[in-house]
Amino acid sequence: MEFYTLFCRGVYNSCFRILNNPMDAEEVMQETFIKFFDHVQDYVLPYPDLERKLRRMAINASIDVIRRRRVLLVPIDDNLDCAEDVYGEEEEADISVEQIQQAIAQLPDGYRTIVNLRLIEEFSFEHIAQILGIAPSTARSQFVRARKKLEILIKKLVV
Repeated sequence: MEFYTLFCRGVYNSCFRILNNPMDAEEVMQETFIKFFDHVQDYVLPYPDLERKLRRMAINASIDVIRRRRVLLVPIDDNLDCAEDVYGEEEEADISVEQIQQAIAQLPDGYRTIVNLRLIEEFSFEHIAQILGIAPSTARSQFVRARKKLEILIKKLVV
């Protein structure tokens, strides 16, 4: 039980940032721990980056949930009407972490996944591409689109 309480918060947060649903995040977190304990004999303990391994397992499981929903990525030819709406000049805005989290939560599943993997989990585009089963160039272009959409959402929150 001590093992669980030590890592559950980080694993849950990784799931929630991708799934944006507390019940789904809780379920994936539980599945992650069950999967880990089912294969604990495969790990040499103490495992040096155990929390990172658990979070990576949770991220992969969360992405699998989204894949099952079949709404992972927005097609590249999707028109977002965001090119004109993005900050034209450099502006500084007073924005809180909560507002940024709120804006990220409003992103479509695919965009939210890319943003979280890149900015929160700090994965490379190559690693993101491998996780999502897409080309690295697609991961980059999806991230650029997600960032533009996020800028629009943040701008609306600040105004």
